[in-house]
Amino acid sequence: MNPTVQQSQFFDLITSPNLAEDASSLFSVFSPQRLAAYRRNHQLNRTHALSALFPVVTALVGQAFFEEMAAQYVSSQRAISPNLHDLGHDFPDWMASYPPAISLPYLPDVARLDWRVHCAFYAKDASPLSPSSLASVPPEKIGGLIFVFHPAVCLIQSNWPLADIWEYHQPEQKVVQVDLNKPGGGVLVTRIANVVTPIRLSTVDTAVTNALISGCGFAEAVDIGLAIDEAYQPLSTLQCLFEASALIDIQY
Repeated sequence: MNPTVQQSQFFDLITSPNLAEDASSLFSVFSPQRLAAYRRNHQLNRTHALSALFPVVTALVGQAFFEEMAAQYVSSQRAISPNLHDLGHDFPDWMASYPPAISLPYLPDVARLDWRVHCAFYAKDASPLSPSSLASVPPEKIGGLIFVFHPAVCLIQSNWPLADIWEYHQPEQKVVQVDLNKPGGGVLVTRIANVVTPIRLSTVDTAVTNALISGCGFAEAVDIGLAIDEAYQPLSTLQCLFEASALIDIQY
């Protein structure tokens, strides 16, 4: 048998518990006990990897609760990649329907933030755009500007105070208490000098940034901001995005 095909079939066997136990066609010497050991190790490795990928969720629920939840997840979800860094992309959605976590309705959104922080850390490098680049844009083209965002950037919108929850569970603990009754909002995940930083955004900055990320022209995004707040100043959003190293190019 072709070694590549053999490895692929063995991967299917240890990652899909519903498959038949008999792997004698793959190996000259087959042991169900060895197959079971491979499956256990595979599940434990994925469980431990999830804890590293979702540190704030782990801190919120405790190690024992998280490990049980992660074990249930990896048992029900087939691995889609041999790279453990790809593990967990759908964990937040799965978590939303996990019965023991129903009493923690903010947990899936916290997991989404954990996941995006992880993705931002491994995103491709790109040089941030300098604010001086705007000086070369012809005045008649400013309204149609399209901003290109850094590959690490992601905007998360939530009904929960995600920024406070995340900051509370960081070593420096900038937030000393989290009020879950506090309104939610937008969190911009970005990478500044190789450090992933979630940044809280105001309601209007969230709406405008979301429009820009979606590919809207600058004038259209500003109109969205003005519809929310007549006193909106677009310079505040641009300043935030430049300081966050969130932009890498402009098109007009």
